Amino acid sequence: MIFIDELDALGKTRGSGMPGGHDEREQTLNALLVEMDGFGSDQSVIVMGATNRPETL
Repeated sequence: MIFIDELDALGKTRGSGMPGGHDEREQTLNALLVEMDGFGSDQSVIVMGATNRPETL
Protein backbone atom coordinates (compact mmCIF):
# COMPACT_ATOMS: atom_id res chain seq x y z
CA MET A 1 0.00 0.00 0.00
CA ILE A 2 1.24 3.46 -0.90
CA PHE A 3 -0.35 6.31 1.06
CA ILE A 4 0.20 9.92 0.02
CA ASP A 5 -0.85 12.47 2.64
CA GLU A 6 -1.53 16.07 1.65
CA LEU A 7 -2.03 15.04 -1.98
CA ASP A 8 -3.08 18.60 -2.77
CA ALA A 9 0.57 19.63 -2.45
CA LEU A 10 1.28 17.70 -5.67
CA GLY A 11 -1.57 18.82 -7.84
CA LYS A 12 -3.80 21.63 -8.91
CA THR A 13 -7.08 22.09 -10.69
CA ARG A 14 -6.76 21.42 -14.40
CA GLY A 15 -6.75 24.58 -16.43
CA SER A 16 -5.76 26.75 -13.48
CA GLY A 17 -2.31 27.56 -14.85
CA MET A 18 -1.14 29.39 -17.88
CA PRO A 19 -1.86 27.57 -21.15
CA GLY A 20 1.17 25.57 -22.22
CA GLY A 21 2.89 26.22 -18.90
CA HIS A 22 4.78 23.40 -17.24
CA ASP A 23 5.44 24.38 -13.67
CA GLU A 24 7.13 22.10 -11.15
CA ARG A 25 3.89 20.92 -9.51
CA GLU A 26 2.41 19.90 -12.85
CA GLN A 27 5.57 17.99 -13.79
CA THR A 28 5.64 16.24 -10.40
CA LEU A 29 1.99 15.21 -10.66
CA ASN A 30 2.48 13.96 -14.23
CA ALA A 31 5.50 11.89 -13.14
CA LEU A 32 3.46 10.35 -10.31
CA LEU A 33 0.60 9.47 -12.68
CA VAL A 34 3.01 7.87 -15.16
CA GLU A 35 4.50 5.71 -12.40
CA MET A 36 1.06 4.70 -11.12
CA ASP A 37 0.04 3.72 -14.65
CA GLY A 38 2.94 1.25 -14.73
CA PHE A 39 1.44 -1.09 -12.11
CA GLY A 40 0.28 -4.34 -13.67
CA SER A 41 -3.10 -5.82 -12.81
CA ASP A 42 -1.33 -8.87 -11.41
CA GLN A 43 0.49 -6.77 -8.80
CA SER A 44 -0.99 -6.18 -5.36
CA VAL A 45 -0.52 -2.43 -5.16
CA ILE A 46 -3.01 -0.03 -3.60
CA VAL A 47 -2.44 3.71 -3.87
CA MET A 48 -4.40 6.01 -1.55
CA GLY A 49 -4.22 9.75 -1.10
CA ALA A 50 -5.66 12.17 1.42
CA THR A 51 -6.36 15.87 1.29
CA ASN A 52 -8.42 18.40 3.16
CA ARG A 53 -8.48 20.64 0.06
CA PRO A 54 -10.16 18.58 -2.72
CA GLU A 55 -10.97 21.74 -4.68
CA THR A 56 -7.28 22.12 -5.54
CA LEU A 57 -7.11 18.79 -7.35
